[in-house]
Formats: sequence, C-alpha cells, structure tokens
Amino acid sequence: MEFILVIAVIFVLCKIFGVSDFYLYLGALGIVELAIIGMALLFVYFCIRLVFSKRKKAEFMHFGKRESEKMPFTVAYYKIENEEYPCVFPSEMVFTEKLYRKNKKCTVLYNKRMNAVFDIWAVITCVVGLICSNLAVMATVYIFFAVTA
Repeated sequence: MEFILVIAVIFVLCKIFGVSDFYLYLGALGIVELAIIGMALLFVYFCIRLVFSKRKKAEFMHFGKRESEKMPFTVAYYKIENEEYPCVFPSEMVFTEKLYRKNKKCTVLYNKRMNAVFDIWAVITCVVGLICSNLAVMATVYIFFAVTA
C-alpha cells in the first residue's frame, strides 16, 4: 500500500514540475523492466540450485508451513530416509488431491545447501518460469529500446 502511495506522490510531483508524459511512461517502463529482470534472476538462481541437486527417492507426507521462515505459504513435505524435507516452492492450492498423493513414492531432487527438495511441480515451475521470464525480459528490453529510439 505504501508503495502505491509513494508512486502517486512521485507522479504528482513530476506533474507539478512539468515532467512530460513520455518520461513518466519511460520511468514506469523502467520500473517494470527491473521487476521482470529480478524475477528472471530469481528463476536463474533456482535453476542453478536445481542443477546441483541430487536425485532421491521420497514419499509425500503432508502439507505445512516451513518452520524457519515467516512466510504464510503452505509447502509439501517429503520423507527421505526417515527425515522430512520441505519443498522449495509453495504447494498448489487447487487439485491437491490429484497432484499430491499421500504415501506415494516419487523421485525428488534434494538440495543439501537449501535443506529442501524440488518435486516435479517445482521443477516444472523452475523451467517454465525461466523460459517465460527470459522471454519477458527480451520483450521489455525490445519495447524499451523501441520507445527510446
């Protein structure tokens, strides 16, 4: 909420000082570009973590909140060799009965540094997110240079 208020104040100040609409649009496009680049870097980070993960046999146990974090997201927990590990990404909200089956053996990718696993849904999220975010970066860079040229 504060972010929107700050943007509104900056917009009003720019209009008072006579900044043209072109530069306001260019600034907004720059902020969107930075957000998309940040998202792409996040997916690059997770894909690098994914590459250095080890394949393990696991069993889906339950859903729960991660103990060490304050995030309100529910994650899937998998049991590997009598230890429970959370999934890297939050669990899906819809079709949980179809996506996660209790006591079903599956293969996950365990990352020792993160002390978490990548299930099949996290792997798909990483790969599709990396592809889409890189396409979005290329598109917004193209638009940014097309507008400024």
